[in-house]
Amino acid sequence: MKEHEKPWEPLLPEDIAVLFAPAPFPWWIAGGYAIEHFVGRPFRSHGDIDILVLQRDSAHVRSFLRQWDCWAADPPGHLRRWSETESLPKTVNDVWLMGKAGVRAEILW
Repeated sequence: MKEHEKPWEPLLPEDIAVLFAPAPFPWWIAGGYAIEHFVGRPFRSHGDIDILVLQRDSAHVRSFLRQWDCWAADPPGHLRRWSETESLPKTVNDVWLMGKAGVRAEILW
């Protein structure tokens, strides 16, 4: 099974908060969960969770997530491993965090 075909088994916002609490860079939960938090009620079930970080912090993000299997989404639609030593080009603005169960979160900048 190719990486992009693995099921999404997203972490919950509470899990993201624990995971990113010690992060040395700013981060935010974005997308559907953020909208629901803002309006104070859920709208639907979620198939993913989006985490927003600043692109300037991408190297810090990769170092911070060194225990995770990270995949960069190269446009137009190519998914590849993101090594710990690689600086991503500015054209990459989407990274998937993989776990044993599948895709756990999506990082955007």
